[in-house]
Amino acid sequence: MGRRKLEMKRIDNVASRQVTFSKRRAGLLKKARDLSVLCDAEVAVIIFSSTGRLFEYATSSMNTILERYSQCLEQDHMETLRILGNDRYWNQRIAKLREELEHLQTMRRHMLGDDIGCLTLESLQQLENQLDIGVSRIRSRKAELLMEQLEDLKKKLADSEEITHITTRQFSILLDHESSKFNDKFSLQIAKSKQPNVEEISQESSSSQISLQLRLCGHSNNTSKQESDGNIKIS
Repeated sequence: MGRRKLEMKRIDNVASRQVTFSKRRAGLLKKARDLSVLCDAEVAVIIFSSTGRLFEYATSSMNTILERYSQCLEQDHMETLRILGNDRYWNQRIAKLREELEHLQTMRRHMLGDDIGCLTLESLQQLENQLDIGVSRIRSRKAELLMEQLEDLKKKLADSEEITHITTRQFSILLDHESSKFNDKFSLQIAKSKQPNVEEISQESSSSQISLQLRLCGHSNNTSKQESDGNIKIS
């Protein structure tokens, strides 16, 4: 069976508590020595038992380590004071920024025409001058933006006209090319239609030869018949 886990609470039994204290104290001092040797660290351990007995361990001198510890505490205290001083500075800075923010919000309300009942004639005159200057700057900036937009539109229009011109030229070239191809093809078809068909010419030649032969045969027969008729008459 494994070791039973010890519950972290005060041991009520005095004898058990004393035994546990002795074991844990020895283990703690051994860990301190190991830490000092392995890591080259200055270690100091101070232990008071429940009966008030002192147990201590120091790698060099307990007084030297305690003095060094005190110096560190003083430095930490000074750092704490510096931080507190910075806190006071930042608190003052935050308060000043809040005042400036409230002043700006009040000016904004006055420029919008709100809460102006408490203003004097001189304050109203200053506010009017500020508004006039602001309106003048707004109109100037508006005119600049309008001119920039106008120049941009002119540039886009010029680019569009150039693109249209290039597209029209390309379409015209393509149309001329297609028209030339069509004219060449049409001329070729007309030329072919005007040329006589070889088969028809050969057929016509054959028909003419046959007709000629038939005529010759007919003439020959007629001649023979006339000669025989003449012979009959003579006899």
